[in-house]
Amino acid sequence: MNYLNKILSDLSFDKEAQKEVLKAYSLIKDTRNIKIILNQYKNEKVDFLKLVSAWRVVLKKYYIGNEIGDLMFCLLLCEKLENLYQKHNLSHKLFIETMSDLRYKAVECKLVKKKWGIFVTSWYSDFFKLKTFSFGRLQFQFCTFLVDYQDECVTLKRGQPCLGIHIPRTGEPLDIKEVKKSIARAKRFFKPYFKKYILFSCSSWLLYKKTLEFVGKDSNIYRFSKLFNLIDTIEVSQQEDEMWRLFDSNTKDLNKLKANTSLRKKYLKYLKSGGKIGLGLGYFIYRF
Repeated sequence: MNYLNKILSDLSFDKEAQKEVLKAYSLIKDTRNIKIILNQYKNEKVDFLKLVSAWRVVLKKYYIGNEIGDLMFCLLLCEKLENLYQKHNLSHKLFIETMSDLRYKAVECKLVKKKWGIFVTSWYSDFFKLKTFSFGRLQFQFCTFLVDYQDECVTLKRGQPCLGIHIPRTGEPLDIKEVKKSIARAKRFFKPYFKKYILFSCSSWLLYKKTLEFVGKDSNIYRFSKLFNLIDTIEVSQQEDEMWRLFDSNTKDLNKLKANTSLRKKYLKYLKSGGKIGLGLGYFIYRF
């Protein structure tokens, strides 16, 4: 309980969210189950999803919802992760920056599900495997490139190592100056892990060609897209699965979506005219 209070404070969780997490923890009458599961996290080779499955058994036993329960689990597991950061000489500042994503996702869960917690638990697997880190406005993830691509300047292979860029929902604008600061920090941090160059990639609805047609050239999204060489686009097969990212809602009914920002108004107009949500893939290369 002491660590749980500490990490909630360190990550600047909303008071209401803190209260809900601690309330859920108080329902667990036998904490020996918690320690057994947490102690299985020994290093970055952890099978995170296996731990989550074992944890869900505890949640079911005490009638705790998966959303708030999974958030509590990730917060408790952060104690082991902090130790792992220290072992690898990674700073406490980087730990706080990176794991603040739990707060962002908790806010998102509150908006979408109307309750505190997280509903994309599998997303945190690479956080606890030391494969995802936050540097300012962006997150960077060790991953592999998605497609084969060749032009007169470069040949890229599907499966080759790269750094995936993710844009967390922090509540802050996608200011291009902050974006460039994040990339500069990532270049310095990740340079020892690559030979000759770093291939950065990003797969996002922000880079989808149809999105870029209506956001406007003076928008942060358009400015962000110009950092990349855009090479591929794909329509999302399950459109409703992406609605929460854009509108904080899982509804399939376009008439029920709230267009309370200029971007949402443009996107809703696009969807009502028959447009589809899609992803764009872009890359850029940093050579040493």
